Amino acid sequence: MEMDMDGYWLDCDYISGACFSFENGMKHFKYGDIAAVGSDYGFAVSHLVLGVEELIKSLLLVCLHSNQYFLTTKEKEKIFSQHNFKHLNIKELFSSLLPERIEAYHENPFAFINSEQANKFQTTAHFLSRGLKLGTIEEDEINILLKLMSHANDHKNKGFYVDYRFDWKLPEDIDSNLYAEYKKLTNKLIGLIEPLFTMPITDERLQDFLEGEWI
Repeated sequence: MEMDMDGYWLDCDYISGACFSFENGMKHFKYGDIAAVGSDYGFAVSHLVLGVEELIKSLLLVCLHSNQYFLTTKEKEKIFSQHNFKHLNIKELFSSLLPERIEAYHENPFAFINSEQANKFQTTAHFLSRGLKLGTIEEDEINILLKLMSHANDHKNKGFYVDYRFDWKLPEDIDSNLYAEYKKLTNKLIGLIEPLFTMPITDERLQDFLEGEWI
């Protein structure tokens, strides 16, 4: 008998899943730091990439609690099965934090509905940027972050596995410079998402966002 996927998700406690994912992501960051102390930068980068995947998962689940239609049923499954889907969502989140996008949304949020500027994270980005005072990200920095995310899965695999491409490829081939780049990306994402899990649940701004009432 085929499972009714819509019914399957109706019973999902998104907030618990978001908390579990956030905590798991922070553990990956911890083990990434431990690996870096031992100069195992390949393992360190791999854990950082796994950590950001868990953090974007936690944000997606928070957004689903706020709006059950934030993702389609098929997209909900992709959260748990496709690395690329999570990477694309990280890129989309970063892009939504451009200063001009935040300002335009602040002036007229309804102009973003079904427009060329449409970005499903725009309300969330406005909440983070203006509601929680977390600021914006300039275009030059976003481009660096997007480029790094485009290679994240490849770097994660290189950091974990021995491979052969006309010569042996080792986790040790990843150096401290690449780790430092991913550390910057990691810190940027933590700075955006961690406040959702550390601020008082009684905060009126957070309550409005969780109840889908933030514009």
